[in-house]
Formats: sequence, structure tokens, C-alpha cells
Amino acid sequence: MSNPLGPWNAWFALSTQAARMCWDAQAVMLLRCLRVAQGGAKARVEAQRMITEKAAALVEAQVAATAATLKRKPSREESTSRLRETGSS
Repeated sequence: MSNPLGPWNAWFALSTQAARMCWDAQAVMLLRCLRVAQGGAKARVEAQRMITEKAAALVEAQVAATAATLKRKPSREESTSRLRETGSS
């Protein structure tokens, strides 16, 4: 006999993992901000690392967005509207 709470267990596990990921991300942000707030050589290194990571993340996101846009097939409505705009019916 199957467990009727199976889908709820899966949902609970997923939401628990998502909450844990958010908690961990906030903890990392707090620690990094505290290091920068202390000042000194370690703060400079941390600030430079944060800037480098942000730039790399921006490039990665742009590449992913471009790839997703190029892979996406236009819907029938979009194709029809494009044909109308060009005058080709």
C-alpha cells in the first residue's frame, strides 16, 4: 500500500532544503560583511573577491539567458504576429 502522505513528504523535504540554503546564504553574507567591516588587508582581499565573483556571475547569467533565448522555440502566436508584421501571410 502506498503512503498517502508521499507527495507532502517530498514537498516538505524540498522546502526544508530551500530554507536551509537561504539560511546558509545569509550566514555567508553576514560573515563576509563582517570581514569587510573590520578593515585591513583581509577586508581589501575580501572586497576584491566579492567584486570578481559578481562580475563572473553577471557574465554567467548573460550567457545562460542568451542560450535560453536562442534555444526557445517561438510560440504559434509569436510566429503569426511576426508574419503579420512583415506582411507575409
